[in-house]
Order: sequence, then C-alpha cells, then structure tokens
Amino acid sequence: MLGPLLFTSYISPITRLIHSFGIFHHTYADDTTLLISAGPLIAPSLLTDCTLALSTWFLFHGLLLNPSKSDVMWVGTRPQLRSVSGIDLNISSVPITPSTSIKLLGVTFDSQLSFNEHVSEICRITNFHLRSLGHIRKYLNTSTANTIACAIIGSRLDYCNSILSGLSNSNFLRLQRLQNKAARLVLNSHNRFQPSEPLLRQLHWLPVAKRVDYKIALLTFKTLSCHQPGYLHSILHPYAPDRSLRSTNQHLLSVPLAKTSFHSRAFSIYAPRLWNHLPLSLRALLPTDSSSFLSSGPSTNLSLFQTDLKTFLFDAPPSLIP
Repeated sequence: MLGPLLFTSYISPITRLIHSFGIFHHTYADDTTLLISAGPLIAPSLLTDCTLALSTWFLFHGLLLNPSKSDVMWVGTRPQLRSVSGIDLNISSVPITPSTSIKLLGVTFDSQLSFNEHVSEICRITNFHLRSLGHIRKYLNTSTANTIACAIIGSRLDYCNSILSGLSNSNFLRLQRLQNKAARLVLNSHNRFQPSEPLLRQLHWLPVAKRVDYKIALLTFKTLSCHQPGYLHSILHPYAPDRSLRSTNQHLLSVPLAKTSFHSRAFSIYAPRLWNHLPLSLRALLPTDSSSFLSSGPSTNLSLFQTDLKTFLFDAPPSLIP
C-alpha cells in the first residue's frame, strides 16, 4: 500500500529538475506528463534537453526512462497543428512519432481537445452497463435501480467532466442520450416518445451539460473559499473596476480576453464567465476570507451553495453562458 507513496517521494527531486527548464509537469505515481507551451522551434529542443536530463537522473538513481513507452502529442487549432506536422520530436535522443490522442488518468485527450474519442469511450462502456442493468431491472425496485445507475452510469458521466466545458453540441447530445436512456430504465418508462426532462426532474438528475457547469461552479466556489489549490486560485482574480460602480460589491470575477473559441474553453476564462452568470444570492455565499470559512466549518456555506446551485441550474436555460 505504501509503494506508490514511497516511489513518489523517491522521484520527487525531478520536480526541481523539470522546473529548471521552465516546463510545467504533472505526476501521478509513475506517470509524469510534461506540458510545454512554446513555438515549433523551441518546443522540440526543450523536450530533448529536459528528457536527457531526466534520463541521466534516473540512471544515477537506479531507474530507467523508457522512451518506447512515452507518447508525444501536439495540441492546438487546425492551423497550428499543420504548422508543426513535419517537426521531429525526440525523447532522450530517441525519435518519437507524435500521437493523435493520449490517455491520461482515464481521460482520452486528442490534438484539438474535441474529446470525440473520450465521449465515444464513455458511450461504449455506459451502453454495456445499461444493457446489464436492463437484464436485472425487473428484479429491482426503483430506489435500488436508481442507486445502481448513479454509482455505475452517473459516475462515468461525472468523472473529470469539468474538462468538457465548451464541448460541441453533438458530443453533449451523445452523452445526454445515455442519461435519458438510464432515466427511462430506472423509472421503467418504455415510451420512447416521452420527454426526458420530467424523468430527470423526478430523479433529481441534472442534464449532462448542466452537470458540467455544476462541477465547474462548485470547483470555483471551493477554490475562492479556501484559496486552494494554488494553481487554480492564481488564475481567478476578483473584478476590480477603476472607479466605484454598483458591480463592485457583487462578488464578480475578472474575465480574461479570449482570442479564439479554443482559448475560451480554458478554466481561467470559462470559470469566471460561468461564475458571473450565477445569481448574486449564490455568489454572496462566498466567505470574506478563507480563515473564517475553515474555522466556522465549510459544510454550512458549501451545502447551501450546492443546494441552491442545483435548484438554479434546474430552472436555468440549457446554455447558461451565451
């Protein structure tokens, strides 16, 4: 049980080594992901130099960096991807062919962050569990069927769903069909032409797109309340107008300028826009400082925010952000 923790502690010095190259990284157990934001002429050299230094560090500490088990992927818009299509990439001096998709912690990322493959994988697994639940549905009461659906199917739809902000309508529709199918199965509704919205309300299930907004709004509230995690709190800035306005005391966030729709899906832009579209009664639940939030017990404010947010989203239009 201590294996992953001890291994992470053993390789923790590579954090300083990677940061010395100005590269952001994410480590989970024995998986390390390097994120390089640079031009097509700088990124390959940075990747080569950093991985060579890492390979040397691993050799001196009895470990091995295996380039054959490493993946590289360019991320960007179509014009950006075309501009880097012929650039060679090396990991520890070993040439690596860029991949079109990479699976990280159960989420499949593609080059344009469309998440088409990830949605397809969710649909495949969820349909399998829906068929299995359908075989035993007649032996279950509604409460038990609802519990199983939430545990097995709802968890698939909710896993890391905050990254689906700004997802295409076609992909949201694919996921919504799964949820509608699960609702009809739980409530034993065999009428395919019956609207799904009353069924979802009866089960207190938010539609898929609103579940994404719920997760992001809740994450924003927690981040602003506790000032943690630091990498998210550092990109959320309170709105501070140059002169005194009525909006000064409305707990708004500053929204950075987004040059493209691709850029507008980032948490630093989507989260403030979503937060500013919440009613003032919800934003006012934010404590004045994190110390008072923690000392008074976060359950009161947090529980009230969760309840009111879900109630608001049930009655909100399908697209909260225009």
